[in-house]
Amino acid sequence: MKPPATKIPLEKIKLSKKETLSLLSYALGVGEKPGPFAALSVGNRSLKLVEVMVEEGKRELLGHWFKEIFIREDLAEDLRQKELQKSAIAFLKGCPISSRKIHLGFGAEVMPVKKVTVPEMPKEELPQALRWAVRAQLPFDVERALFEFDILSTVGRKQEAVVVSAREGLLTEWVFTMQEAGYHVASITSNPLSLLAWMKEGNILSGPDPIALLDIGTLRTSLYISIHGKPSFIRELDIGGEAITQALTRPLATERGELKLGYEEAEQLKRSYGFPLEGQISDEKVNASQIVSLMRPLLERLASEIRRSFDYYQEEFEGRVQKVYLLGGSSHLKHLTDFLSEKLVLSVEILPLPPGFLWQTQKINEADLRERLPLLAPALGLAFQEGRGFNLLPSRFRLKKSQKVERIAMRISTIVIVFMLFIVFSYRLKEVGSLERQRSLSQSSWKAIQEIETMKQALKERRGVVAKIKEGHPYLLETLSEISSLLPPHAVLDKISQPRGTAELHFSGTIFGLHEKSTEVLLGELISSFEKSPFVKEVKLVSFQRDETYDRPASNFEIFFRLKVHQ
Repeated sequence: MKPPATKIPLEKIKLSKKETLSLLSYALGVGEKPGPFAALSVGNRSLKLVEVMVEEGKRELLGHWFKEIFIREDLAEDLRQKELQKSAIAFLKGCPISSRKIHLGFGAEVMPVKKVTVPEMPKEELPQALRWAVRAQLPFDVERALFEFDILSTVGRKQEAVVVSAREGLLTEWVFTMQEAGYHVASITSNPLSLLAWMKEGNILSGPDPIALLDIGTLRTSLYISIHGKPSFIRELDIGGEAITQALTRPLATERGELKLGYEEAEQLKRSYGFPLEGQISDEKVNASQIVSLMRPLLERLASEIRRSFDYYQEEFEGRVQKVYLLGGSSHLKHLTDFLSEKLVLSVEILPLPPGFLWQTQKINEADLRERLPLLAPALGLAFQEGRGFNLLPSRFRLKKSQKVERIAMRISTIVIVFMLFIVFSYRLKEVGSLERQRSLSQSSWKAIQEIETMKQALKERRGVVAKIKEGHPYLLETLSEISSLLPPHAVLDKISQPRGTAELHFSGTIFGLHEKSTEVLLGELISSFEKSPFVKEVKLVSFQRDETYDRPASNFEIFFRLKVHQ
């Protein structure tokens, strides 16, 4: 037996202004449902994940995770990406996150960020001009790539822009892989640009003075000079943590003969001592001066390239870099900040945690968070952006503008009706014994009901325009719902048409192969499921053609439906 329901007086239900606006925006379809979300930053050798709750304008960190991964460098790029996808899914499933909504971020290997200058021109001509300007700097065909840009400044008759691009087929593969694992990709954006936006909001990169971010990764170092949180200079250096470890494995002449450290020994020494001080290493095989002699040439070259970049920037843009922040897996190399500060004659610090970022003290250790911030910073930047700014999520996975308008219109209509019913109900709760007030209340209620009936009739007529194809009235809406439910995630429709005055529908779209099943087999299974539908009288395959533009097996198809007519 069910317990009696608890009744809560309506007047005791109180929401803050922010809570009311948040729920109202979600109900209208212009906001996201309140709740946690995750941000996954994908690197060459590591995965960074954070889960965040946004509440009353504050971002609260629920958890953070980091995993080093190893993928063979001799693999072709497509195979490397497939291995990365497998590692990412295994990583997500192994982390105790509650959200299925994911914001994805990639580095320069997948989403190159370029700064270019073009002549001033009409806005409609800019996209093609910028594509032409960056075509030689990209490892793929920019004409067939996803592409977004932002104008940084206009000086004289020249415009400076930052451009982000990526292979559409690759990002589509990532979205399909995430969907098959049960996750929803809300956005795909650039790790460094999200990080810069976060640092600007945290008042670390908000000023007019040039500030440099040095992201020392496994394979390369990315240098970004920022003014007001926007990149004004970008450069990639082919020196990273891997190169430092390899430098430590070079032969070393000692009094006892030639010495050569193994890779594991070199990596352990690098992590334990960094750029060591004299007398710091007690290892019997090597001493601090020997380690320094192996590391110094590489670190000197890194400092020299950074200094050259700063000199070029000062001469070209008439701005002097004031400070350098380090992040990335190799930024914690001991004594690296002191070494670079001495060579650059600048203040060099590990990236700090911006003020105003909250975390649950029961789950998150503040000291641990600050220690791991240089590793987690890209994922935290993604969480801050939430898909704002640059978003290269392929268009097929975004809600179209017409769909958004229709959804908002329907929700507004529903809210108006519910609100008016609520008004009527509220009036009835406050009835008094006065006959005059009852008469007045009845008149008010009758007017409201008449308005509701008018709106219901208008909605009914609108549905009738969609549902009425011809006399006989086939179940069009039910049929579309049935077809939508039968459509698998590996098939995408891009066109639906219905000849005027007929009970026919024409569908066209793309179907993708899955594992051992070809597109022909999958399309045959799809047509068989359509033939079993109680709303469909006849199904015919009109055309079928392979599509070579994707990185996975794909075919374009067109299907003809003859609908059953209501007798």
